[in-house]
Amino acid sequence: MQEGVCDMVDSCPHSIYFFRKSMDHFDFINDYQGNKTAEELTVHPNPLLVPENEGKYYRASESFDTTEDYIVGPGVTVNVGDYISVMRTTDYVAVTPVGTENPFREKWYEKNGNVYVLTTDTTVNPSKTYYEMTSVYKFDDFGDSVTNTFRDWHIMPLGRPTISPPQQKIQKIDIPGANGDLDLSNSLTKYPVFNNRTGSMTFAVDYDKTDWLTAYTKIMRFLQGVSVRMILEDDPLYFYEGAVYVDDFNSRNDGTWSEITLGYDLQPYRRSIYTSIDDDWLWDPFNFETDVIQSSIFSAIQVTDSASTPWANVREFNFTGLIDTMPVIPELTVDTVNNQPMQAQLYNSDVYGDVWKDLELPEGPTYQLYDLVLCEETPESVVKMRFRNPGTVTLKFRSGRL
Repeated sequence: MQEGVCDMVDSCPHSIYFFRKSMDHFDFINDYQGNKTAEELTVHPNPLLVPENEGKYYRASESFDTTEDYIVGPGVTVNVGDYISVMRTTDYVAVTPVGTENPFREKWYEKNGNVYVLTTDTTVNPSKTYYEMTSVYKFDDFGDSVTNTFRDWHIMPLGRPTISPPQQKIQKIDIPGANGDLDLSNSLTKYPVFNNRTGSMTFAVDYDKTDWLTAYTKIMRFLQGVSVRMILEDDPLYFYEGAVYVDDFNSRNDGTWSEITLGYDLQPYRRSIYTSIDDDWLWDPFNFETDVIQSSIFSAIQVTDSASTPWANVREFNFTGLIDTMPVIPELTVDTVNNQPMQAQLYNSDVYGDVWKDLELPEGPTYQLYDLVLCEETPESVVKMRFRNPGTVTLKFRSGRL
C-alpha cells in the first residue's frame, strides 16, 4: 500500500464528512452504529425501533425499498451507503371508549380532515371516533445528503487533511508626508475580518473497493456547484462551510493508485456543531482547556431585576470566555412577566470599548438585533450583559474559531 494512506479498516481517522442537510444531522457522527443489511432494515416489527435507539444512525450495506417503518413511507429506494436514523414520530391510534370516560381529560383527539385536534367533549359521543396520540419510532433515510470520503467514496488522504489558515483583510492608506500607512482594517467593524480559506487536498482511490470512474462520478455529483459543510473526522466538534470541488484527477493506468485532488474555498471561521443552548455534548472529543459547554448559561437566563432598578445595581452576567473569536449575532427569545420589552446593556470591549451599550429586547421568539454583537478577539476581551424587567431571555448562537 502507498505510504501515508490509511489501512483498509472500517474507519479512517483522517477521513472527511460532507453534509448537505440541516445541522441536526451532525449528531450522526457521534451515534453511528455501523452497517446493516437490507433484511435488518426492513424486517417488521423492527427490533431497532425502540426508545433507547432514538437518534442512533446506521448505514445501509445493501439497496432496498422502504417499508411502512420509514418516515417517507413504503416503496422509496434506499441506496448502498445511505445513512438511516431512528426517529421518534407522532401517531394517532383509535381508542374504544367504555362510555364513562371524559375525552377532554383523557386528552383524546378528533380527526378533522387530515388534521388531529384535541377534543372538547367532556362526555363520550358514540357517533365519534376518538384517537390517542402515541410516540412511534421510525427510520429516517438521509439518502446522499451526507457522505464520508473513506466509507462512501473509497478515497484515502495521502496525508492528514489540513485546511489552510485565512488571511486578514488589510486596508491601508498612504498619507503623503507622514511616516508609514494609515491602517483602516478594523475601522468599520472594530474587529479583524478575514478572507476565505483556499487550498487543496489530495486523495488516493482504493482499487479494491471501487474504480476511478465510479469514485469520480460520485464525488462530482455530490460536491460540484453546491455549498457544503465539512467535518474532519479528527476534529469532530467543528465544521467548515463553503465550496469543495474536484480540482484535479490523475487516473493512472500503470497499476498504481489513481489520485484525486479536492480544492476548497471555505468561510474563514470553523464553527461549532453545537449551538449555545445544546446540552447533549460529547465527552470523548471534548477539550477541557479550549472547549466550553454553554447551554446552562445562555438558555432561559433568569432576569429578576425590575425595570426601574438603577443599572449600577443590576446583576451582571459575565460571558467572557464563552463566546470564542468569531463575532456572532445571537438569536433572541424573550419572555417577560408583564409582556413588555426587556431592557439590556452590553459590554463588549472589542466592539464598544469601555462603555455599556443600551439595548431594548422586545418580547417574542427568534429574532436578532444587529447591534448586539458578541466576540472575543483576544484573551483580554471582556463580554458582559445585564437585563431589567423580570422574565427569561435566551441567546442562541453557534460559536466559531479560526
